[in-house]
Amino acid sequence: MSPSPAISRLAYATLGAALVALLLAATPNSAVMSWNGDAGHWSPEQSRVYGEIYDYESATALTLTNQNTYYTVTDTNLGSCLGMTCSTLNDDITAAVAGTYLVNATAGLTLDTNNQVIELKVYNEGTGLDNCAISRKIATGTDQGAASITCLVVMAVGDSLTLRVANMTGAGAAVSLQHMNLNAHVIQ
Repeated sequence: MSPSPAISRLAYATLGAALVALLLAATPNSAVMSWNGDAGHWSPEQSRVYGEIYDYESATALTLTNQNTYYTVTDTNLGSCLGMTCSTLNDDITAAVAGTYLVNATAGLTLDTNNQVIELKVYNEGTGLDNCAISRKIATGTDQGAASITCLVVMAVGDSLTLRVANMTGAGAAVSLQHMNLNAHVIQ
């Protein structure tokens, strides 16, 4: 939503061109700005706030040392980010705008062990989200299995999402996520 021409003229006349330009330049990841009249300030336009990290043809194996313990998926790449902070250093997506986010996660994975139940779960600020989890059995470890998650997550500014994986059957298995995608898009 764009500010009305009257508000734009008022902002320009009141604040001056330099301050408006500075405000737009300081927008996280160059998000589109809109005037929030109720709050009395400019905000990133929520309909255009999203973030994504992914793995593609990753050869990195993640050892799941302990049973029922979630390990963060690492070795990610930056996907599309606008109005969020996406980090390959922390393998996470961080909200710059508070709101309800539609979160999707997909993974194609193999194991070095047969007959294991693997669970993928999205975490927000270190807390596993039960509404963002999926389990699947990998009967033959070398066969690639797929899993996907779709959920809604309420995030505050600064909250970070990660994708984690656990072996629910045993300990010590190594999982390889050849393909993985974690993305979030603000919907409200």
